Amino acid sequence: MLESNKTPPLFITGTQRSGTTLLHQIMSASSQVWSQNEVYPLHRPMFAAPSVKHDQQFAAAMHDFFEVPLSLSDQPLQRKQKLAYFDDAMAAKAKQSNKSRWCLKDPQNTYYLQQYAD
Repeated sequence: MLESNKTPPLFITGTQRSGTTLLHQIMSASSQVWSQNEVYPLHRPMFAAPSVKHDQQFAAAMHDFFEVPLSLSDQPLQRKQKLAYFDDAMAAKAKQSNKSRWCLKDPQNTYYLQQYAD
């Protein structure tokens, strides 16, 4: 996923009441970082085994969060394809805000950091 970004994304993770929302707000105030708060409906279908059902859930969540219409094929999307769609959507939001880097604040990042890194 990081291949398409010139600057790597930032991930904020932590338990509730640990200051992650404040950190998200500080990052959002930066002139260089656009930060998205919690995309929990995306994680599971993005990292689950390829299936049409997970693709439909992923497409619906991408539309809800980023207003991205995804046309799905008969073949299930692979994880790297989903990550590329997600990265493109996050990068587009950052660019719309004239910012060069994106950040994701989500407590569930804890469970998926390795998958994001792969």
